[in-house]
Amino acid sequence: MSDLENSLNTAFEAYNNHCFDMAEELARDVLTVSPTNGDALYLLGLIAYRAGALEPAEKLLYDAVKLYPKQENYALALASILQKEGRLDEALSFYSKYPQNASAVAQEGYIYLQKGQNDFALSAFQKALSLDQACLTALIGEALVFRKEKRHTEALNQLEKAQEIGSSAELDYQLSVQNRFCQNATKALQYINSALTKEQPAAFYNEKGLILEKLNDFEGAKEAYETAVGVNQYAPDSFANLGNLYLQQKEYRLAEDYYKKALALDETFLNAHHNLAVALCAQGRKAEGLEHYREALLIDKTHIPSLYNLAMVLEETGDYEEAAGLYFNILALKAQPPAVEFRIESTLAALYEQKKEAQKEAIRFAKGWVKHFPNSIVARHTLNAFTHQTEDSKTAAAYAKALYEAFADTYEEKMKDLKAAALNETLDYLNALPEKSLGAVLDLGCGTGLFGAGLSKPFEKLIGVDFSKEMLQKAEQKNVYSALTEKEVLTFLKTDKGFYQYIVAIELSGYLPELESFLSLVRERIAPNGLFIFSIENSASAKSELSPQGRYLYAPKAVEKLLKENNFQVVETKELALRKEGIGDKYASGTLFTVRAV
Repeated sequence: MSDLENSLNTAFEAYNNHCFDMAEELARDVLTVSPTNGDALYLLGLIAYRAGALEPAEKLLYDAVKLYPKQENYALALASILQKEGRLDEALSFYSKYPQNASAVAQEGYIYLQKGQNDFALSAFQKALSLDQACLTALIGEALVFRKEKRHTEALNQLEKAQEIGSSAELDYQLSVQNRFCQNATKALQYINSALTKEQPAAFYNEKGLILEKLNDFEGAKEAYETAVGVNQYAPDSFANLGNLYLQQKEYRLAEDYYKKALALDETFLNAHHNLAVALCAQGRKAEGLEHYREALLIDKTHIPSLYNLAMVLEETGDYEEAAGLYFNILALKAQPPAVEFRIESTLAALYEQKKEAQKEAIRFAKGWVKHFPNSIVARHTLNAFTHQTEDSKTAAAYAKALYEAFADTYEEKMKDLKAAALNETLDYLNALPEKSLGAVLDLGCGTGLFGAGLSKPFEKLIGVDFSKEMLQKAEQKNVYSALTEKEVLTFLKTDKGFYQYIVAIELSGYLPELESFLSLVRERIAPNGLFIFSIENSASAKSELSPQGRYLYAPKAVEKLLKENNFQVVETKELALRKEGIGDKYASGTLFTVRAV
């Protein structure tokens, strides 16, 4: 054996034992003596590829292929790099030269998978398996087709089937990913640790970081991502994952730095643009954030998170027309993130409250909304509000139910942000009463049970009524109500036979098209000398009206007249800034009534 052959054998052995520096040094020594040595060029190409230096790897392998066009392994290694660089058609041209090579045919399947041609991909994997039943690459590829089609159980079964045939670092890696998708993080961690005993590419450390994040191990995830960066400083995913980690920890400046590093490597990295925008907006740098949301949408105009967040930022900065247009784009894509219709409503309401010409534009938007989405209760109610159609009680009730169901999960947090005052005033009043017990208490429109949770005064029973199942589920978790009833308030009052010493209805009147029948029904259910506490949002006119925000407003004097007609005596009225309204420090004006049945 010649000295060159001996050096090359030692170099390949070092490479296989992960002694990459030694392998590179030996291969370069060979090239010094023999500049056209194909194996040395090939090995250096593999080493550069492994380090993430794709351009040098590509050049080395192109030289090897040019010198030795019949060397299959050189051509296939070059095809792999072209595939990694996204030059799929060029890679396919190399793979297709080897129709009897199961691995090459399987890689054709991966290219079709990258192109979104799942049927072609599956056919290629099946052909590869017909050439070699034990082709792990093809077996894994079939599982990836199932994963892409969200058939996660089938994907996991396929990978476990592949385990019966052979083992590899890649198989362990894909088993880790699939178990993570199937919400089995502990098992996923076992597989990725197994993969890392065989090979240590950056992708494996990235996967370990994702799993440790799921297991709430921040430091472990950070270490894994930093190791991934150390292994491959050219992989944008590693930097983006670190950014994601710091974004979750609300360390926005650090997140920003890592997203920018990811984008320096790949300026078309959609999620890095999106998340960088989130980090910038969280720092109050909304103009910069807007720029990156727009960059994300240039890459993918259907990216719902960027459409939604961009619209929200524009809404916050007063660009209501563009914000509304973006929300409508989301609806047109048949994608409805939570409360998107209510974001449209709030945006159009803010537009409506601008100059008179803006009112016409808001009405035009609302009419178009109703035209294109005729079954939308929110659209119909919004148009009613803008055109002062106060009599549509069915739409009002359906709208209120849809609203509270949409915000059930975030209702309590939203109430804190809006600084709602009527609830706290009511609780302060009742908790300070001298009575030892309040007796029977009825909470109309109880929502998530904030009233019951804040009531410290003892009671004989506390009944909560709401028409939102989702809100009542939250109230039930507080374990303070004697009973919770899922029913529309007026229907409950008509059918209930109980009498109550105290009835409360906080922030309920805004969704009632008229108060006369409501007050009459409450009067029938309240015990003699009992107290009824409720809030209204004030109308500037003498009549009730439907505000641009979609709530019914009432004139306090008109309400006092109705109370007298229904045999209620006003004990106390209190004007309140009910809640924050829209952008800035504007508050909705309201009145809290405490009245006694006489």
